[in-house]
Amino acid sequence: MTRAVAQVKHLAWNELQSFLLAARAPSLRIAAAEAQVSYSTLSRRIDALETQLNCRLFDRLPTGLSLTPQGEELMETAIEMEQLSIKTQRRLMGTASQLRGTVRLSLVDVLALHPVMPVLAKFAEIHPEIEPDVDISYRASDLERNEADLVLRLSSAPPENLIGRKLWSCA
Repeated sequence: MTRAVAQVKHLAWNELQSFLLAARAPSLRIAAAEAQVSYSTLSRRIDALETQLNCRLFDRLPTGLSLTPQGEELMETAIEMEQLSIKTQRRLMGTASQLRGTVRLSLVDVLALHPVMPVLAKFAEIHPEIEPDVDISYRASDLERNEADLVLRLSSAPPENLIGRKLWSCA
């Protein structure tokens, strides 16, 4: 076990979230926008993490950040922690007795007006404590990272890790 991984137990989850954002984004500027913080704030967080771990996690290249071997090792651990956090949130949310809160729905514009919006309006009448948060875009929301609760896309073959249902046929 390397020194970086051995010190992970002393890291706060928000430090690892900043690391994951930076590692997954094509640039630090884009990662900062996703985190809704300034570029300099996210850069300072990454610098502080590298100082705390006493190793470089990223090579700073003109084309963006590139993970070092220590960064790649930390990435594996950070992903496991992220998955555990998401699993815990889902388990705790499942214990609520009354349906309430926000449900994030991601769908493409062609599905927005019909057939989804009439169904969503009826759902809102039946469940007034649930607030729908609708994102109309073609960007692929990541269900594993909890970017959306439900994603509707047009596809004849959804990825293996997702559940797909045929709603209608165009032929």
